[in-house]
Amino acid sequence: MPNPVEPDDAAVRHRTPVARVVGGTGAAMLVVAALVILVAAMTAPGDGPRNMGSDGIRISADLRAVPTKALAAGEPAMQLTADDGAVDVRLYVDYRCVHCAQFDAANGELLAELADDGAIVLEIHPLGWLGADSVAAGNAAACVADLAPNAYLAYHHELLQHIGTSLNDEQLTALATESGAPATRQVATCIGDGEFDHWVRDTTRRARTQPIAELGSPVLAAPTVLIDGEQYTGSFDDPEAFAEALQQHLAPAA
Repeated sequence: MPNPVEPDDAAVRHRTPVARVVGGTGAAMLVVAALVILVAAMTAPGDGPRNMGSDGIRISADLRAVPTKALAAGEPAMQLTADDGAVDVRLYVDYRCVHCAQFDAANGELLAELADDGAIVLEIHPLGWLGADSVAAGNAAACVADLAPNAYLAYHHELLQHIGTSLNDEQLTALATESGAPATRQVATCIGDGEFDHWVRDTTRRARTQPIAELGSPVLAAPTVLIDGEQYTGSFDDPEAFAEALQQHLAPAA
C-alpha cells in the first residue's frame, strides 16, 4: 500500500484575486484591504457538503444517496449505520491513489450491484492525502454529493478511471456532467472555486487523527475498506478474495 501523504498549505490550491492598483497611496490601501477581506472570506472554513454528514456519502437501494444535512465548521461527523439488515461497506479513498483505482476496477461493479439491491449500504469517504490534485478531485466529489448526490457513484468510478491524469477544473466539471450531474453554472462554480477544499482538508485530518471505533486506530492507508466495521486485508485487485470476504457478512442475512 502507498504511504499516504497529508496535503499541506503549499500543496493545496489557492485562488488569490488579482487587482490593478490605480491612483495614490490611499487607493492602494483600499485595494489591499479589500483583497484581505475577500481572501479571508474565500479561505475561511465553512459548512461541508450536504449528504456527507458522516464525512462520507452513503449509497443504498436503487443507488440513491442517503440524505443528510451539511456539517457546520467544527461539528463532529455523524455516526450512521445500515438499516434493515444491510451490510455496511465503508471505503476511504483518494482519487489520485493507484491502489484505490485497482480496487474499484476489480470490485466496483459488485459493490454497485449489491448497493442497488439493498444488500449493502456503501459509504465512500474521499480524502486528500496526495497533494493538490487529490484535494481538487475530493472537492469536485463533494460538489457532486452536495448538488447531485445520486450521480455520486458514477462520478466516483469516473475519477478513479482517470487516475493517471491531472484533471483541471473544466475536466472535473465535464466528468461530473457525464456522470449525471446537471450541466449548471452552480456545479461548475462549486468545482472551479474549490468550495469544499476546506472540508476535504478537514475530513482528511479527521480520518488520520481520530480513531475509528471498530478499529481502535485512525485511517492509515488508502484505500481502507471496512465490512461491517471489520477491515478487509486481502488483495485489492482480487475480486474473488473480496467477494468471499463480503459473503461472510452477507450469508447470515440470506
